[in-house]
Parts: sequence; structure tokens; C-alpha cells
Amino acid sequence: MDEESTSSQHHILIIVFDVFVLLGLIMFVCTLLPAILSKTVQRSVAWYSLMLAWLTFSLSYGLLVGRQEGEEPPRTLCLVQALLIYGVPALVATGMLCYYIEFFLIIINLGSGQPRRSNPPSVRFLLVAMPWIVFVAIIIEVLLLIYVRDRLSALERSVTGFYCHLGDNLPNQISAGVVGFCMLVLIPLEGYTGYLIFRNRSVFQSLDKKDRHFFFTIYIRLILCTFAAILAFTLSLIALTPRSPNAKTLVYPTRTNPKLTRISHSFTLPRPVPIFIALAFGTQEDILHAWLFWRQSPQPTNSIVVNQNGTGNATVILTTVIRTSIDGTATALSSFNNGH
Repeated sequence: MDEESTSSQHHILIIVFDVFVLLGLIMFVCTLLPAILSKTVQRSVAWYSLMLAWLTFSLSYGLLVGRQEGEEPPRTLCLVQALLIYGVPALVATGMLCYYIEFFLIIINLGSGQPRRSNPPSVRFLLVAMPWIVFVAIIIEVLLLIYVRDRLSALERSVTGFYCHLGDNLPNQISAGVVGFCMLVLIPLEGYTGYLIFRNRSVFQSLDKKDRHFFFTIYIRLILCTFAAILAFTLSLIALTPRSPNAKTLVYPTRTNPKLTRISHSFTLPRPVPIFIALAFGTQEDILHAWLFWRQSPQPTNSIVVNQNGTGNATVILTTVIRTSIDGTATALSSFNNGH
């Protein structure tokens, strides 16, 4: 393979990479906008936090679009991107764990016959704030590594040109540790949630068919998102791991002989994962109805939200039908939102 052919292949992969990044950004914006602007879409703060985390994940890989070939990007831009890409894996992993904990607590409350019992304010705050605390902590850690250990010279655009990174394993190890911990907690928790749903199947069977379908689909979506995220994190961490200059791997191309360059699809494989996550969360019924704003939805659609009433007490709202199924009160969701 001659140099011109290799360069052409490289350019095509950069285009594919950028398309995935931009598509992920657009899809997360399209998921967030109905929740922000539409009165028929209501979500918990943890949901907004998770969507914002994945939006940040996609944005961090798009900062170098247009500067992935040719001259080196500005040092400041390269630094900002390196800080972000080392922090976002831990951000989305912790965000997914916190959002799942919120779902898990709702399942517990539903099984105990108290579906509208809310978590203490301190718990709700931690579920929202913890991912961003971890994110900021990793950014500070990378900054200390760069400036205290004088590693600014190790900051560079990757051999593939997709993004900037450091020629140091420490940020990867810390991010991998956080992601690994979250996955070790999340996977057993998902299994235990399935057990709780099975053990309390009589409670779930007493719910309306739409609500049973709602909980089942949310549970399945979260499981699929978890395994997709594990794949993305694994490939991203492999891609960010520095290799020796002469290593002929599927992760980094060789530096010594451009003709032997083998640009790995490991760089492009993680990119569809944010798109998959956006599809999982953005194709829920109420969000799709919100985009069809010229059509009037016959009734509020299923969602998990947290309502803050006038007394300052948060109330978990599952759906109108769930409320009707449990206490026999056929009260409209709009009335319940107004504190009636």
C-alpha cells in the first residue's frame, strides 16, 4: 500500500469518525430539547444529568474536527480536549450508575407498595452531583500530572489525528479504575433488580399493561446501554493507551513505516455507542410525541419523573395509570402535578 493510498484511507476514517461524533451530538440535543421545552415530557434531574454527561462525551471528541490533519492544533485546544477525554469515561459511567440507582429505588418502592415515596434530598443531590464531582476530580488530576510532573511536552495529537492525548498511562489507569468500579456495582445491581421484579411479579402484574411494558422496556434499555457502554469504555481505554513507536498493533499505526500503517477500527467502534445510547433514551414514547407537536397526545405518556410540589416535598411520579392501578384513584397527571 503506497503512501497516497494510506493517506486516503486515513482521511476516510477521519470523516467516518467525525460523522459519528456530530451525529451523536445532534441526537443528544434532540433528546434533551423535548424534555426541556415540552410540558408533556417530564424527567428526573438524574436523567438530565446523564444526558448532559453523554452530550459532553460526544462534544469532547468533536473539539478537533477540522484540525485532525495537517498542522498541529493550538496547544490550548489540545489541552482542553485531553482533559475532557480522560474525564468523560468516568463521567458517563458514574452517571449511568447514579441513574440506575434512582430506577432501582423506584422499583424497591413499587415492590413495597409505596410508589410515590421519594428519596431524601441528600440522596437526590448525590445522585446528580457525584458524576460531575468525579469528572472534575479527574480533570484536576490530569492538570496536576501535566504541570507538576512537567508533562506538557507529552501532550500531542494522536497518531491517527482523531484527538489529543498524553503519552502517559496514569490518567487511563484512574479513569479505568472509576469505570471498572461503576461497572462492578452496576452489573450485579441490574441482576438484583431483575430478581426483585420477578419476586414482586404479582405487584407488577396488577399494574396496567402499559406500565408493565414501560418498566420492562426501561429495564431492558438500561441493560443494553450498560453493555454498549462497557464496549465503548474498553475500546476507548485501549485506544488511549500509549504504545511503543514500533508496535504493529491494531490500535496505533506504526511510526517507522507509513506503508505498514494499519489504522484500527477500534477508534471508530466506540463512536456509534453514544448514538446507541441516544436512541435508547430518545425514542421513548413521550419524547417522540413531543416532536410531533402538531398532533395532540390523547393522554400523558409513561415516564419516571420527580415532581417538586409547593410544600417543598419531592414526590415520585411513575405514571397516571400506575397511580390509578395502585390506589384506585383515577386522577389526571396534570391534577397530581398541581398538588391535588
